[in-house]
Amino acid sequence: MKTTNSANPFDVIPSDIVTIRHNPRLVSWMLSVWLGTVAGGGVFGALVAFQSPPAIPLFLVIGCVWAAVGSIPSMLVAAALGFALRSFMSNSSLRIVLGALCGFSAGVVSALAFGPMAIVAGVIGASGAVAGVVISESRMSRSQDAVCA
Repeated sequence: MKTTNSANPFDVIPSDIVTIRHNPRLVSWMLSVWLGTVAGGGVFGALVAFQSPPAIPLFLVIGCVWAAVGSIPSMLVAAALGFALRSFMSNSSLRIVLGALCGFSAGVVSALAFGPMAIVAGVIGASGAVAGVVISESRMSRSQDAVCA
């Protein structure tokens, strides 16, 4: 069993079995932010090809792949922040705000080649990340309700 000092939650008192305190929503949060950002990249890719409708499906796929690769640095920062703030990650507002920041930064980094349109890509990435977090939240609350019933 792991025991902690109530005054300092990071101060671990040695015991026979040491476990790391974690939040089970952390991994699902990271995946939902990443998937939402990738979906936002696809939407941005489709918007880029809006003038030539036959190219929209191709640019949708290219946007998703580009956002998936471009969001890796942002997701590494999100993982570090999520792990550092794991005891506070039960707060849904914090998960949504951090997800929006991660999605925005990933969108901007992925679309730097487009100049000022990178801000639009950031907004779309943030929207996708927030949508991913909200969908993940609703699925998790439904699954917990089913377990409690």
